[in-house]
Amino acid sequence: MAVKGNWRLCLRLLKSLKYSADNTRPLSDPTVGMPCIAKYPADNNYYRAEVVSLDATSCTVTFVDYGNTESIAAGDIYPCCPSLAEIPCQALKCSLLGISPASGMEWSPESGTVMESSMQDGATCTFLARHGDKFLVKMCQSEGLSLVDVLVQSNLAKPNAKRSQASDRSQDLV
Repeated sequence: MAVKGNWRLCLRLLKSLKYSADNTRPLSDPTVGMPCIAKYPADNNYYRAEVVSLDATSCTVTFVDYGNTESIAAGDIYPCCPSLAEIPCQALKCSLLGISPASGMEWSPESGTVMESSMQDGATCTFLARHGDKFLVKMCQSEGLSLVDVLVQSNLAKPNAKRSQASDRSQDLV
């Protein structure tokens, strides 16, 4: 989930990232956990990232302001100056409270499609709790229908065993 912020700040950040990448050499020895600037292959723009794994010719990075993870050619990974690395990440790791994927550990592509289409006309996101680096959230369509209910009714998710207890507790947190 990406957090919307000040668009002027975002524009300045993008310009700073491009300037930094254009005026430095690619990283010669990236390490896992290192903040960096990475060229996103889909649009050839530069974004803040963090190295999550390495191999001989590429790095897998997570784009910290968007949340997606991609494999990037080693020549498209640049150092990130401290002033850019200090800006808080704009993407937050979130999990819907009370459900898990029906198929096991991973959400199906169909689940993503249903989530997107369900929230297309607007949604509210309520942050209920924090578990490590992940926020537990409740998302509702503009009409008030819970995304959890939509996914469960579509047989794309199953309620967690402790769903009723967690829901009771979460109401106190709102």
